Amino acid sequence: MKKSKSVLLLGATGLVGSKCLDLLINDNEIERVELLTRREIPGLNTPKVNQHIIDFDKIHEHKNLIDTYVVICALGTTIKKAGSRLNFYKVDHQYPVSVAEIAKENGTSHFIVVTSMGADANSRIFYNRVKGEVEIALHELKFKTLTILRPSMLLGKRGEERSGEKLGKILMKTFDFLIPSKYKAVNAEKVASAAVEFSKNDLPGENIIESDQLQKY
Repeated sequence: MKKSKSVLLLGATGLVGSKCLDLLINDNEIERVELLTRREIPGLNTPKVNQHIIDFDKIHEHKNLIDTYVVICALGTTIKKAGSRLNFYKVDHQYPVSVAEIAKENGTSHFIVVTSMGADANSRIFYNRVKGEVEIALHELKFKTLTILRPSMLLGKRGEERSGEKLGKILMKTFDFLIPSKYKAVNAEKVASAAVEFSKNDLPGENIIESDQLQKY
């Protein structure tokens, strides 16, 4: 099976990642999908998908699983769900970068990551700062192709309810006509669609896709 037709997906149980998984399964150009997850995703009855339940704290014990041409990283959490800034940092920075380092070593050509609008390593906002630091770490690995997706607030039904985010979505939808396109909320399906489309693009270089550009997918 051609390595160039294979994708490793991280974060398949999340809002964007679950959409990516659906698209990858139904895309005839993708022959193999590898999943690294912390919990089992039920109902995956296709031979196209290989699901690996792992402990991301021991990712270096699973180097052999990170052997695809493309990696799509949609890992992400919140400080509230993670329980602390330290745990948030592990999920949003340590895990993606650790996988990326192994992927580069194993010959992955294209790394795609979902960060956030406002990602900036110099930001005073912890969330934005961590996302910016991830982008810098991935840039320094010098993949043949690096694609960074920076969505604004995500629209879509999550497995868990986030009260603050729910209010934000209501406000953004209500005042959508007043919000500049760059800051408008974006549907998770559009972010996933962009990730999958870029996974089939072998053009070398670094692509940074802002939220208003994601609206086109």
